[in-house]
Amino acid sequence: MFTNIAHCLSAAGLLEQRGQMLGRLASTLAEGDPASFEHCKQLAVAVQNAKRLGGVDAAKGVERAEKIAAQTLAVRYGCGGVDELPIVRELLKHLEHAAMENAGEFCEQA
Repeated sequence: MFTNIAHCLSAAGLLEQRGQMLGRLASTLAEGDPASFEHCKQLAVAVQNAKRLGGVDAAKGVERAEKIAAQTLAVRYGCGGVDELPIVRELLKHLEHAAMENAGEFCEQA
């Protein structure tokens, strides 16, 4: 359901509202299923959305989204904390792919 809402907001060009919805979804997952694969995927989608926003504050928004993701990725994967942004960005690429393709977790694939 949330994926459909995100697609509708994106198609309508409402990227800020999409970002707010993704943030609320990630917060809900953080409370109910912290550091789960779904939580990590939603954080990756939030980073991707921040990149699409553009504008003057785009870099700050991306940096903020990456830092939020970094904390959770470090819990799930044991690496990729705030001080390891290159690792975070690589993990985010895999998670974005998993979210877009509805694929399983990359570390479990044979």
